[in-house]
Amino acid sequence: RDFIAFYESSVVDGHQQIRILNRNRDGESTIIPLPLAKACTSISPCGNMFYDATYLCFGIESPVERSEFYKYDSITKTLLSLFPEDQDGVGEEQTRGNVVHKRVLVESQDGTAVPLSMVYRNDVAPSNAPLKSERGQGIRPTILSAYGAYGQPLSMCFDPTLGPLLNKGFVLAFAHIRGGGDCGRSWYERGRLYEKQRSVEDYIACAQALTGQLQITEPQLLTAKAFSAGGVAVGAAVNQMPFLFGNVVISNGFLDVMTAMADSTLPLTEHEWEEWGNPLTDQLARRTISQYCPVSNIKRQKYPRMLLVGTLDDENVPFWHPLTFALKIRHSMTNESETAILLHTETQGGHHLHGRRIHVSALENAFILQNYEHVLEK
Repeated sequence: RDFIAFYESSVVDGHQQIRILNRNRDGESTIIPLPLAKACTSISPCGNMFYDATYLCFGIESPVERSEFYKYDSITKTLLSLFPEDQDGVGEEQTRGNVVHKRVLVESQDGTAVPLSMVYRNDVAPSNAPLKSERGQGIRPTILSAYGAYGQPLSMCFDPTLGPLLNKGFVLAFAHIRGGGDCGRSWYERGRLYEKQRSVEDYIACAQALTGQLQITEPQLLTAKAFSAGGVAVGAAVNQMPFLFGNVVISNGFLDVMTAMADSTLPLTEHEWEEWGNPLTDQLARRTISQYCPVSNIKRQKYPRMLLVGTLDDENVPFWHPLTFALKIRHSMTNESETAILLHTETQGGHHLHGRRIHVSALENAFILQNYEHVLEK
């Protein structure tokens, strides 16, 4: 009643914070001092059921660290950790102090600063055998994930399937590209409809930074990863800059934008025209989609190894998206004798792979690790 809590994100780099507004003191506000104010954290409310309460309960988590819960007293301005005995990180052998979080700004093609988050363990070398680049710097296998659609921020929530990769020395990188909501409404508007290519350019810029100025990894050890609508930006980036990536993992990816948006009989097409454009009546939308659509822009060139996952009962993104993408690349690639384009189809689970998520994640991790071992053998 007397206090209002605002969950805020920076329009510059997407960092989250909580601001408490005191309604009885002319709008006096306080920013809660978060104990885990790291680059790769997600903040969410929990258990705030009473209107007259003077405290706020919330949780903080990261892709590799499960939620820690806190209670903030708005009157005394003190922060209390809830369930401290149950906050031991990922894996018995791992301590939170060994997990490094970083967020940097990467310059995209048009000069826009794009947030790039990274998390890795500083006490584990890849396979206990650090690799060296031509510059003599230690490098690590890296996974670059992105979404960039519908104004939805890239998820920084805990994912237990990432723990095995983290513990093997991988860098988990997250590109907060335009089209998502990471840096506000304008960030979304500048990466949708006629501006969708900006999402692709942002993702490419993050990949170039990881393999270039940041000296984190090299192309042969960089995995491009996406789910659902994230497949648009990642699939387009692979078409435009295939040499930036060693392998690609896309699950239930939206890859044939032109065909889907031109077929109004599909369940979600008319609803999706606001996001991607209607190529049936809008010629500018048609030209724009034709320039980035992953399936429409497959070329006669070398492609990295790929694992494409689809689901037969996916009503959001029909299984023919990854199927068409895989078949067209197999017929167009010039390095078919040395690169595998794998297609895996689940029979059930729907778009979000209910009941099959762990199985598919294990398959993705095995594919990524196999590529890493293959590189080491060369």
